[in-house]
Amino acid sequence: KGKNRGKKFMRNQFKNTISEHLTIIYLWHKSQILGPSHHMNELLTAAGAKNAARHSKKIIGYDAEMLLEIDPDIIFLHHLGSKKVPNDFYNDPIFADMKAVKNRRIYKVPIGAAAGWDGPSQERGLALEWFTRVTQGHDFLDGSLRASIKALFPGLYGQTVSDEQIDRMLSVDLNGGSSDYDKLAK
Repeated sequence: KGKNRGKKFMRNQFKNTISEHLTIIYLWHKSQILGPSHHMNELLTAAGAKNAARHSKKIIGYDAEMLLEIDPDIIFLHHLGSKKVPNDFYNDPIFADMKAVKNRRIYKVPIGAAAGWDGPSQERGLALEWFTRVTQGHDFLDGSLRASIKALFPGLYGQTVSDEQIDRMLSVDLNGGSSDYDKLAK
């Protein structure tokens, strides 16, 4: 029963403010994408994204041809499972005409202090904020992601977090060439 309340809460967070649901693909591992029935889909939907995978499975095999056919607005790269980084796509002529590449909307998902932001953890609120700021724009929400991290960590872990640690968490070095990431990570 409590699980259903959580799902309803996630679905209703931004339903009246998000005007456009951008299509996304979430690259999980070397040759897998997350399907619409994966648990991450709720978080992505709450952030204003629509999973562009065309199968109802949790995890789906993919290849370059499938990515080109789907042509998502945004691609998310799993922090550990996918060895790919945004520049792998930006520098590959095969993907040059794909929307996510042309608009530089490919992002490596952050790694939090306890776990990646693509799984259940005490940092789930930060994950929702990050995915929302990526899909809807860094200024869609008040404040900044960096301020949210600095405010949350002392309560969660009893420690403050430095700007350098936040930069590593947010993969600023890998995401720096992606659209507006410099503003999002401020």
